[in-house]
Amino acid sequence: MRGHRGSNYESGQPDLVAIPPDKIQEVRDRVDIERVIGQVVSLKKQGRRLSGLCPFHREKSPSFSVDPTAKLYHCFGCHVGGDAFDFVMRHDSVDFPTAVRRLARDFGVELPEREESPDEKRRRTEKEKLYRVNELAREYFERELKESARARAYLEKERGLKPETIERFRLGFGPAGWSGLADELENKRVPSQYPLLLGLLGRRQDGRGVYDRYRSRVMFPIALPSGDVAGFGARRADWVEEEDKGPKYLNSPESPIYDKSSIFYGLDLAKDSIRRSRRAILVEGYMDVIGLHQAGITQAIATCGTALSKKHAEALSKMADEIITMFDGDAAGMDATRRSAEPLLEQGLTMRVFELPPGEDPDTFAARVSPESMEEQLQNAPSAIDYFVDRARKMHAGGGIAGVVKMVDLVRPLLLSIPDPLARDVSIEAAARRLGLDPPVLRQHLRAKGSPRGPGPSPGAQVPSPARGGTGALTVLELAVLHHLVENPAETVRQAEDMGASDAFPSPAMRELWQEARRRLEIGEAFDGPAAMDVLVSHGDISEAGLSRIRETLLSPLGDVHELNECLKRLVRKAIEARLRQLTSAIREAAAHGSEDLERLSEEHRDLIKKLGSET
Repeated sequence: MRGHRGSNYESGQPDLVAIPPDKIQEVRDRVDIERVIGQVVSLKKQGRRLSGLCPFHREKSPSFSVDPTAKLYHCFGCHVGGDAFDFVMRHDSVDFPTAVRRLARDFGVELPEREESPDEKRRRTEKEKLYRVNELAREYFERELKESARARAYLEKERGLKPETIERFRLGFGPAGWSGLADELENKRVPSQYPLLLGLLGRRQDGRGVYDRYRSRVMFPIALPSGDVAGFGARRADWVEEEDKGPKYLNSPESPIYDKSSIFYGLDLAKDSIRRSRRAILVEGYMDVIGLHQAGITQAIATCGTALSKKHAEALSKMADEIITMFDGDAAGMDATRRSAEPLLEQGLTMRVFELPPGEDPDTFAARVSPESMEEQLQNAPSAIDYFVDRARKMHAGGGIAGVVKMVDLVRPLLLSIPDPLARDVSIEAAARRLGLDPPVLRQHLRAKGSPRGPGPSPGAQVPSPARGGTGALTVLELAVLHHLVENPAETVRQAEDMGASDAFPSPAMRELWQEARRRLEIGEAFDGPAAMDVLVSHGDISEAGLSRIRETLLSPLGDVHELNECLKRLVRKAIEARLRQLTSAIREAAAHGSEDLERLSEEHRDLIKKLGSET
């Protein structure tokens, strides 16, 4: 619960205000990342870097590395990493402004705070009020559950929940009356506009007064990772005799604090377990989440009555590497599994599919098998690609050529959703073998269907997938130069300019990084690991996997083959060779059309040939 507000609606919090960007940079410059992380992790010197056991997943051998010079950390086991701000946010489960304020306090940076605009203050205040109203409603529903023996019997005896599980998930009950919650909120002096907006109350048809929407229902509070209650899910209490029982499930409507496309049920309780294991178990229903947690599967979460969205997948990619779906085995469950696959794969996540036995739900299955058996079956769940390839084969077996085409069409969107070229290429190879096709045939089919990404690049040129779409990908040489730039920006810029290498970078992201480094040097600001990562993040749609690879490069020792002078020479040579290829094509075109540009192009070509010869 944000700020431990207390139960009175009118209790408030001090205003939160924005932090000026120059002060954020001052905090970042002053922070000692070794000191920040050393308060949590026992670090040991390994050369110029420090290592220890990762605080975000279980491990016996240290794979967690901190580079005080680059001001970055990275775990080579679970692949999380970032700067000091990121560490505090991830470890303490706080937002960015809170992390900045904590580090500013610890490192003696005063934060002059600007006043909120009237609109900012209005929006923030409105949200705070809505959260407080939902918290009051949760307390009311919890109290009503304790007073309803029949509702407790349903949860404990019919659904098999332990009292401590009910308390942990803060389940509640909406009684049969029409005004219990309405009266409660009125007594707390809550204006009716807020519970009406949140869907806790409805307005009577005659416009005179309000009524409780959640009558005769088991209540499931839906909390954000912070603990704030964003909304409610409600299941009809079928034992209550009423003429109009309403739908089986009734959920909160969208509101300024409840966005179904980005919220998970159970994430407030599962987030730490997900971060440690780097794995999330995605199920469909509230009881599925609760039952799995009770059985010890504490990475279980569910979407709130909606399909998995891009926002959901993006949120998961920041906490986990692998998602295991555990949906019902009926047609609706299979459809949900299929619709979840593309957004998850697009985020670079590994997805596996746990197929339940016929007639089982996740909660009933978890209650029936031992924790050891459950974990073993989770570990053996097939990848999403393998799973849907096998389903496609079963659906269209014996269909001849037309059947094979249908099989490929079923799995094509999944294969093309994989952003990492290497992972995509491996998946295409495996899918082709299982479908009885030659991999080149499958690749040609995928290319013919017109994916914006294509089935994968030609091998060799670029490091696999630092950015989807290729716009931010850095070559191996560029990554080596970036390593030097972070470790010694002034000397790296000087050498590159002396050798004419400043304009030799083929990747737009690296050119942007280079300009930012020069700008900072000119005005006396530091260019370090966090500054470099900021540019990469803002440059384009860079995946977590791509950022992880770049951090690994920055925190790994450079080999002898990556000596700066040699890297710059090779970059210049490659840039000349690329320009020569362009000129050859342009000269051929100019000669064919008698263009007056022919002599100019030819002269540039001759000059570059001479320059290339002098470089060797």
